[in-house]
Amino acid sequence: MTLKRRRRMVAGTAGVLLSSGMVAGHLASLARGDEATGPLLIVNHLFDLTIVLGMLALAGAVGRLALRRAGVDLEQPLEALTFGIAIGMGIIAAGVLLLGLVRALYTPVLMAWLGTLALVARREVVGLGALLRRAAGSLRRQAAGEPIAAVVALTALGVVAVFLVVMALAPPVDWDSLMYHLHIPAQFVQHHRIFLPPDNLHTALVGLPHMLYVVFLAVGSPSGPALLSAALALLLGLAVVSFGIRFFGKLSTMLSVTILWGTTTILLVATTARIDVTLALYLFLAHHALLVALSSTSRP
Repeated sequence: MTLKRRRRMVAGTAGVLLSSGMVAGHLASLARGDEATGPLLIVNHLFDLTIVLGMLALAGAVGRLALRRAGVDLEQPLEALTFGIAIGMGIIAAGVLLLGLVRALYTPVLMAWLGTLALVARREVVGLGALLRRAAGSLRRQAAGEPIAAVVALTALGVVAVFLVVMALAPPVDWDSLMYHLHIPAQFVQHHRIFLPPDNLHTALVGLPHMLYVVFLAVGSPSGPALLSAALALLLGLAVVSFGIRFFGKLSTMLSVTILWGTTTILLVATTARIDVTLALYLFLAHHALLVALSSTSRP
C-alpha cells in the first residue's frame, strides 16, 4: 500500500468517525432539548456548521456541473465559485420544491435527493479543493499590489466572519424568522408537503430560498438557515472581489469589499433566517453576469 493511499484511508476513517460523533452529539442534543449545555452544545453547533458547509460544497459542485454542461467556462476562480454556488443552490431548492409538491418532504427522501446530486456531480465535488486553492491564489495576487488595503480588508473579513457565525448560532428571536421564515418551512416538514396553513398568510412571502431551510429543519437544525444566510453574506463579499478583479483596480476592489462590511443592515440581517442578503447576492450576481455578457466580444 502506497503512502498516499494510506493517508487517504486514515483521513477517510477520521472523517467517518468525526461525522458519526457529530451526528450522535446532535441526536443527544435534540433529545435533551433546551437542557443541552456544555460539550454537547458545542458538538451540536459543529454539526450545524458542518451541514451548512456541506450544503455550500454540494451547491458549488452542482452549479459548476450545470455551467459546464451549458458551455459556460468561467476562468476566474472566484467567479466560478460564486456563480457555481448560487446556481447549485437554485437547483437543490427547485428539487426540494418538487418533492414538496408531490408530498414527499421526508428526511430520507431529502437525503436521497442530495445524495443523488452528489453522485451526479462527484467529479466536481473532488475538484472543489483545487478550485478553492486557485481562488486563494487569486486573492493573494489581488492583495499583493495594495498590502495596506488588503490587511484592512482581511481584518474586517475576519471580524465580520466571527460575528456572523457567533450570532447566527444563537436561537432565532426576530419576529420575521419566527413568524414565517422558519415557521412556514417547519410546517412543510411537519406535513411533508407544500401547503397553505389556515392561520398564516405569510406563506405568500415564502420562496425558493426557503426550500433550502426545509433541508436543515428536516434534520433538526434551526440554526442552519441563519448560518446559511451568514455564509451567503460572506459569499457576497467574495462576489464583490470577483467583480472588482474583472472591472476595477486592486485598490478599488479592496476598498469596495471593506465598505460592504461597514453596512450594518447587511450584517444584522445576515445573522437571521431572513432572505434579504440572499436576494442581494443573487441580484448582484445577475448584474455581474449581465456586464460580463455585454463586455464579451466572442459570445455576447
